[in-house]
Amino acid sequence: MGTLSTTNRTRQKLPRVAFSRAHSLALPTYDVSLVFVTESEAQKLNVSLRKKTYVPNVLSYLAGEKHGEIIICPAEAKRQA
Repeated sequence: MGTLSTTNRTRQKLPRVAFSRAHSLALPTYDVSLVFVTESEAQKLNVSLRKKTYVPNVLSYLAGEKHGEIIICPAEAKRQA
């Protein structure tokens, strides 16, 4: 059984979403890290990971055979929603 960890690096309150339920349905055998970041941090990560200069709403990548990380910028995701 995989695990889910959530880290909020913003000063915003996160939306009420059933992250654990989504994880158990979509990727139950994977360890998944959800990291919520500010616009500046998202842009810096996008530059270092993808060589792109814009602020992304979501970045995701494998961090191991059965471990993935999903980085979410709530401010940009809200703008694009």
